[in-house]
Amino acid sequence: MTSLEVRPVQPADGPDAARILAHSFERLYNAALGCRPPRSTAVLTALLQQGVMPLEHAWIAVVDGSPAGILVARLGESRPASWCAWWRAVRSALPLGRAVRAAVGGWAVQRLLNRRSRRLPGAHVELLAVDEAHRRRGVARALLARAFRAAAESGHHEVTLHVLESNTAARRLYESEGFALLAPAGGLAGEIARRLGLPVPRAMVRKAAQD
Repeated sequence: MTSLEVRPVQPADGPDAARILAHSFERLYNAALGCRPPRSTAVLTALLQQGVMPLEHAWIAVVDGSPAGILVARLGESRPASWCAWWRAVRSALPLGRAVRAAVGGWAVQRLLNRRSRRLPGAHVELLAVDEAHRRRGVARALLARAFRAAAESGHHEVTLHVLESNTAARRLYESEGFALLAPAGGLAGEIARRLGLPVPRAMVRKAAQD
């Protein structure tokens, strides 16, 4: 029988969480950091283990002892890491030339994404990624359920996230979990996507009344 556990992310989970994120969002991280796995995995590992990417509201799914997915949420205001902390983490993972490119690009995108998510109501799912080998096995639903519970416990009546309109599988999952599409992302979110040569994401919202 398959066992599925969802627990808070710990610093020791950094390499596994980074691997899942780097491969799930390879195009995004390549545009932002200027590198692909394994270099982007090394950068994300450093950011996670050094506390630059906040883990206060992050959960990892473990299937039969193997890390299978990760969800990072924002529940209320959070203070972004300083530039110095960001640079130290990136520099510890990459040689100087690549570190400059990754630090500047990643820092700029992270700041813009933080501003984008703060404009949405309620709690916000910043990242949700499932290892390819564990997809379609209930991992994403288990992670979302944990995030919904945390949002309710924090007094939030809505949960938002962003999804690419072309990602029909993800959209169907979110819609089955009570999310509804909002207007196409404009402003900063649209500008980020255009500058990186990526599709413009759509915002989705789930209201607590649908529980």
